[in-house]
Amino acid sequence: MPIPEAKWNCKRLYGYSRTDLEAQQNAVMCWAVLAAEGWTLNAVCGLWGNVEAESGFNPWRWQGDYAVGEAAILRSDSPLIDVQSAHAYGLCQWDPAGKYIHGGGNEYPGFGPNYSDRQGSLYDGTAQLLFLNSEADYIPTGSYPISYYDYKHSIADPRELGKAWLLNFERPYDQGEGAQNLRASNALWWWNFLSPETPISPSDPIEPIAPPAPPPLPPQPWEAKKSKFIFYLKPYWKRGL
Repeated sequence: MPIPEAKWNCKRLYGYSRTDLEAQQNAVMCWAVLAAEGWTLNAVCGLWGNVEAESGFNPWRWQGDYAVGEAAILRSDSPLIDVQSAHAYGLCQWDPAGKYIHGGGNEYPGFGPNYSDRQGSLYDGTAQLLFLNSEADYIPTGSYPISYYDYKHSIADPRELGKAWLLNFERPYDQGEGAQNLRASNALWWWNFLSPETPISPSDPIEPIAPPAPPPLPPQPWEAKKSKFIFYLKPYWKRGL
């Protein structure tokens, strides 16, 4: 069965199941965007297995399924942070939400999260992934002393990369063996879905098939603004055509 098209799906509340077409299209879109940045499918699956547990594949998802207001987030750098503005947001559940929102998501015209008082952009997921690719919140641990650069380019077992992403990036409250095994299992499921013709070997995974090219972004408002986002992606689009 061919993998579905690369397409973002977002909704105001809740997540998707891995068997939903929306989750699968989001997975292909994630692969397309990050592969253009040099990520292997192995690394993408390690990430996506964690995204499954963090946000249910929904780029617009707020922690606790409570979409906070824009004004609250603008106060998130204040010493007096209210409960609402401390909620996590996005595919990776950045906590607090302002870590992502102030760090890259809204500097691109037309991009922005789903607030309770403002509709989000479907391409917020792309902005999140580009922010994720460039941020330095990844910290190697004793269990997985792999650098961020090496993680992105790794052809190691996706199950191990799922555990590495849990410990080196997500760092949730529960980092026990059960949580690690769950995210490893998720990563393997996505490997088998996205690369069905290359079954995994526990000791030496096969290099994945070529990823799809990211679909072009809408012409407005980027064409008018000539944003650096378009300048950044165009070389990769050409290579994928």
